Amino acid sequence: RRRQRRAAAEAQVARDLPAASDARPAEELLHELQVHQIELEMQNEALRQAQIDLEASRDRYADLYEFAPVGYLTLDANGMIAEINLTGATLLGTDRKQSLRRRFTSFVSPEGQDRWMLHFLDAIRRDGRSALELVLKRGDGSFFDARLDCMPVKVATKVGADDAAIRIALTDVSEGKQAEARRLDYARRQRDTLVREVHHRIKNNLQSVAGLLHRELGRFVEHNPRLEAAISQINAIAVVHGLQSVAPDEAIGLCNGVKSICESVASLSRRPVHFHMEGGHPDACPVRVENSEAVSIALVVNELVFNAVKHSPHDSVPTVSLSTDGGSAQLHIRNALTAAHAFDIDTGAGLGTGLRLVRSLLPEQGARLTHALDEEGFLLTRLDLMAPVVMKQDQRSGESA
Repeated sequence: RRRQRRAAAEAQVARDLPAASDARPAEELLHELQVHQIELEMQNEALRQAQIDLEASRDRYADLYEFAPVGYLTLDANGMIAEINLTGATLLGTDRKQSLRRRFTSFVSPEGQDRWMLHFLDAIRRDGRSALELVLKRGDGSFFDARLDCMPVKVATKVGADDAAIRIALTDVSEGKQAEARRLDYARRQRDTLVREVHHRIKNNLQSVAGLLHRELGRFVEHNPRLEAAISQINAIAVVHGLQSVAPDEAIGLCNGVKSICESVASLSRRPVHFHMEGGHPDACPVRVENSEAVSIALVVNELVFNAVKHSPHDSVPTVSLSTDGGSAQLHIRNALTAAHAFDIDTGAGLGTGLRLVRSLLPEQGARLTHALDEEGFLLTRLDLMAPVVMKQDQRSGESA
């Protein structure tokens, strides 16, 4: 390029100087100076153009950096904000000057502080990129969901050494998360509607079966006890599906379930059963039955209440009382006996097939059944239910108290 400038300069001097056949040494020196001057002017013009191009490129880079659709931050080794673009400052809801030399942790939600510090310490030491989703706090105190794409870098310090730092691409993902939450909520509501409809149809079908069996009562008197037991069990299962068809998440309120079973047994046997809810109304029951155990517990309660009616004199009224403390429940059944009975919960002896069914249906964990005779000779049956069989009404399956 220098040779090109030299040739161009000499050509320009040749055009400007008059033709001479015998150039003198002074004229040669003048010629050389003129060539050099023009060469410098051309070089200066090239430098000015390069500076203009560089400034234009810098301006384009500044625009790209400042107004990029994501926030860019540089954090030093202490987690202080060393650089931030306008988008980043806008996302954080703060003035850029005020955010410089400020700890990035001041923008992290309280529950995310530990996760951020662990990630920062790891990101500044690793070689590759890393990403993290956090809830960040804006300058006005509001929160938003953010994705942080981090990359370790080296930055020059005042003393000339390179120091460790990380650069962050900051993105607000709140809208995407909200859209996904709306989609999941819609899918859940659609699923719940379908499931409740299925439970409703199952309940209706079970009630139809129970009705057909009920019509057979009396045809063969010797089969009445077995038919009544079968009808009672079907009704108990129908109770579960009936409650699941109206519950928001198929949650079975224990109190309403026990109350409905007592009413079903009383209707089938044409015998009164007195149900009492300790400390409140069944609709306000604070515990629910875990969904996977709902049918088993309903059948167990049904058998216990049904046996209490079946083995008590016709002029007596079995009582069923239920108490809860929020995380567990105690079901007490008290009934007179038509005759002295010896029973054994472990062997199933004494109360026939009902007790054996109860023993087979009781969950291994979360349920305990005991029997005793009180001073008046009444049979006292107690069913204790606790986690994981029952839980607080506002808990979903799989969650702990």
